[in-house]
Amino acid sequence: MSDFELINHYFSYGIDEMRVYSEESFNKNYQNFDLSYYQAFNKDLQSFPDFDLRKHYHLLGKNEDRIINLSTFDDKNPQFNNKFYRNFNKDLESFSDFELRKHYFYFGQNESRITNGKVFHEFYPKFKVDIYKKIIKIYNI
Repeated sequence: MSDFELINHYFSYGIDEMRVYSEESFNKNYQNFDLSYYQAFNKDLQSFPDFDLRKHYHLLGKNEDRIINLSTFDDKNPQFNNKFYRNFNKDLESFSDFELRKHYFYFGQNESRITNGKVFHEFYPKFKVDIYKKIIKIYNI
């Protein structure tokens, strides 16, 4: 049996038969799967232990449109720019890149937080960077 067939057999029969499971086999077949992203960005899975997350992904999640890693987060949120989001939202300065993505996913998009320069200029079309810099310099802000 191939590794994939073994994993499939395990999830279909081996669990009920209390057989031993190899995490390495799962990782080999699902190289793009990131456990931390899968759990963090899929609210219905947040209480799942690691093993159950892998099982869910193998049986269901791989066929669903879910965030499973950084790449799928970026694909679903092309407007998100970590550096801009951190710098523009001073309350998030200490957040890691992962925490910033989580914040945006669960709160920032609902709060209409600005995620990049293009979005900023859509919100503030008359904003002039050079004038703003002069004001900061004059008033020592």
